[in-house]
Amino acid sequence: MFCSQCEECLLQCSAGLNIPILMRSYMYAFGYHSPWKARETLDHIKLASVPCLNCESCSVKCSSGFDIKRKATDIARILDVPKEFLV
Repeated sequence: MFCSQCEECLLQCSAGLNIPILMRSYMYAFGYHSPWKARETLDHIKLASVPCLNCESCSVKCSSGFDIKRKATDIARILDVPKEFLV
């Protein structure tokens, strides 16, 4: 659940996503039950969508064994939720 923010994934993503920030947002939403903080973190990097949704195969190998594509697409759903519904 908790990304160590080692940043080994950064150079692996062909779309150039800031994966540690995505994983931090995931951690806020699902680990700390703070969807508002997750959305605020995504908004800070001005992420309008997550390219993982259209990526055929993810080449990122997380040193902690996380399924990056699954977690990135899970947290991307929060971008579709109006901010006033997040608490």
